[in-house]
Amino acid sequence: MSAKTSKTSSNPYQHIDDEKLKLIQQIQEREELIDAISSQGLLPFLNQIIIDSSPDPRPFREIANNWQWGLASRFNGAIEDVAGLPSSQPYVGPRNFWFTMPRGHDKTGLIGRTASWLLCYSRRMTQITTAASDKDQAGLIIESMSREARLNPWYGKKLSFSNYTVTNKRTGSTLEALASDAASSMGGKPHVLICDELTWWLKRQLWDALASSKIKRQGCVHMVITNAGLIRSWQHDLLLNAKSNPGSWSV
Repeated sequence: MSAKTSKTSSNPYQHIDDEKLKLIQQIQEREELIDAISSQGLLPFLNQIIIDSSPDPRPFREIANNWQWGLASRFNGAIEDVAGLPSSQPYVGPRNFWFTMPRGHDKTGLIGRTASWLLCYSRRMTQITTAASDKDQAGLIIESMSREARLNPWYGKKLSFSNYTVTNKRTGSTLEALASDAASSMGGKPHVLICDELTWWLKRQLWDALASSKIKRQGCVHMVITNAGLIRSWQHDLLLNAKSNPGSWSV
């Protein structure tokens, strides 16, 4: 007597009716299209993304103000150059950016979206370092990125999150969040360095360490996004120095 063998179908949709299957296929095709559009640049990505807005999530394109598009446009070329996007002409603009904005102006969201796009769509393995005043502040960008990744699974599925890192496991691109109160924070050799809420950093040791690390990476993009601080502080001195070097800094 011969033994009977059972065959298991590899089709995960075998028990779904045709109407639901059609809907699933339409969703998949739409996500693939959005993913392809977003891979073409940071601004197309922002035009597609759903953001963690209040009271309900909405598309960035529906609620963003003109100044927000203008802000992203100022560093868009530098970020896309780091990502290795093909361009008819090489990027020759500033690679250092200082943006001062009050609370409630989406600073953390802007940092997170820019970092998410780089991690997902950079043609090169990319290291991003973000630095904040303490571990709690450093974790905010990870939380923001994680929330919006869940709202946008077409790119969110590319990313893996832990407490203070975000990784694209396929490409090896990584974001590391550091705190200015951590003595061991150095930042490696980042392609993109983001200093978050610099005016809240009590000491400048991490700034100096990161400044030395960024010169080890040719073409590193440095972004400072913060609120207004105090005059005659070390942060104010850095701002004045940035303003005096318009060829290197966009302030």
